[in-house]
Amino acid sequence: MLVITYSRHAFRRFLAVLLACCYSYTTMAVADSTSPNYQLKPGDIIELLVWKEPELTRDLLVAPDGFISLPLAGAIDTNQKTTQQLCDEIKNKLAKFVNAPSVNISIKGVAGSNVYVLGKVNRPGEFILNQPLDVLQILSKAGGFTPYADADDIHIIRRNGKTQEVKKFNYGQIERGKNIDQNIMLQDGDTLIVP
Repeated sequence: MLVITYSRHAFRRFLAVLLACCYSYTTMAVADSTSPNYQLKPGDIIELLVWKEPELTRDLLVAPDGFISLPLAGAIDTNQKTTQQLCDEIKNKLAKFVNAPSVNISIKGVAGSNVYVLGKVNRPGEFILNQPLDVLQILSKAGGFTPYADADDIHIIRRNGKTQEVKKFNYGQIERGKNIDQNIMLQDGDTLIVP
């Protein structure tokens, strides 16, 4: 019979990561990139349906500059726009050529948002951010901490245009229910470093 003993701190850490995994899995099953607040990004694949206009119905890839190109409507900037905002803009542009266009957009693929986790986690690497995730959830996706990780000194590097800012994350405080506001929502391009 094999008996494994853990310190109370190690057991609590294991339990917290396990709960975060369960929460993350549940969130992934429910969350959807077609939520009304999802903003299109380069690399996304969208399906454009124009009712009774099969020649305008197509799949479109959002280009690296954030634009899509559509017959009659021309080049359209999708940067920082939701699918509903893009629908409205396409309707307005097509209204010059099509009588009362009915436009629907759905997201077929999300490829434009990534978060990076480096350091002492079990699965470091690049993770697709296809739904809203916070720091605990991405740490869960990265498989939790390795035995020698300094979980109380995690750094999140975020780019803001040409500048970068560093945010700190102290897992021990979160584990004790303190300073919970440091569990921020992640953005495209964020990098977590676990020393």
